[in-house]
Amino acid sequence: MLALKSLYFGLMLAGCVQTSSWSVRMSNVLKGNHLPVNLAVKENLGTGLKLAVSHCQRQFKWDPWNCPANVFSHGNRGWGSTKEFAYVAAITSAAVTYVITRNCSLGHIKGCGCNPNLNGQTEENFIWGECSDYPEYGEDITKKFLDDAETGVDAHTYANLHNYGVGRDVVRKSMKKHCKCHGMSGSCTIQSCWMQMAPFEEIASQLRVRYDKAVRFDFEGDGRFAVGNSVSGNRIDEFPRAYTKNLLYVQKSPNYCRENNTTGWRGTKGRVCSRRREEGVTGPERKSCLNLCRRCGHDVRKKEQMVERNCNCSFKWCCEVKCERCRESVTEHFCS
Repeated sequence: MLALKSLYFGLMLAGCVQTSSWSVRMSNVLKGNHLPVNLAVKENLGTGLKLAVSHCQRQFKWDPWNCPANVFSHGNRGWGSTKEFAYVAAITSAAVTYVITRNCSLGHIKGCGCNPNLNGQTEENFIWGECSDYPEYGEDITKKFLDDAETGVDAHTYANLHNYGVGRDVVRKSMKKHCKCHGMSGSCTIQSCWMQMAPFEEIASQLRVRYDKAVRFDFEGDGRFAVGNSVSGNRIDEFPRAYTKNLLYVQKSPNYCRENNTTGWRGTKGRVCSRRREEGVTGPERKSCLNLCRRCGHDVRKKEQMVERNCNCSFKWCCEVKCERCRESVTEHFCS
């Protein structure tokens, strides 16, 4: 089972859940692993989880499953170890790693900082200057926060641990070299460079690619893997390297057109779809009325209504966007 306590604790930190016992338990978990437990670290866990929720919902906005927030607080209880939950595990791990790493670089967390191995070293054409992101500390915190809470020995646990690792791997591989020139009149006689993580939107998109290529598997009775989770699946002693970059899941996804009382899923009836056709509209948005409504047996209706939207947004470094809420009249299409 997913590290439910850890995720629940993160939601508490994000201000979504109020309870004191979880705070005490998770503080003990972090202390037991000799990690600095201070307010900055705890706040970053909550910020990371909020980042994961917002980007997950953005990635799946026009899909039948649209990443409801309660999947982060309930763990995979009821949801199962599906492709969708594999994405939740991966993006949670990635987001917590990302936020902690970025705030270490900014000097907002004691005990960590820029990459000490890239500080003033001279290469052939440039000098390592500025502040290079150093994901290792963020990865360590994430492992204690998520991985160490997984105590099972079944396929679900294996999938969760693998997917946490995929999330961290995508963050690490998003690092790119950035440089700026120094010299008279822009002559660029000297360059100083640093390594920096990509914007989290790119990381969330890369995880979506790995979700689309996710591999279904299960354990055989003798402890070996069966790819495809079926008797006819290929039995192997070691999971093939070719699959390690993609997400793993155990159970087939349910029919998200229908409501599910166990998880609180409401189905797609009532969901808003889009009839926008202008340039720049994504494929999933173009097909949303078909995928959310028609293919689920619903009609498409439209109505004028007042809605609240984010407006006057401003970016707050490193990882948050602050917006006002504005009301306006719009024509919306929805499944009925």
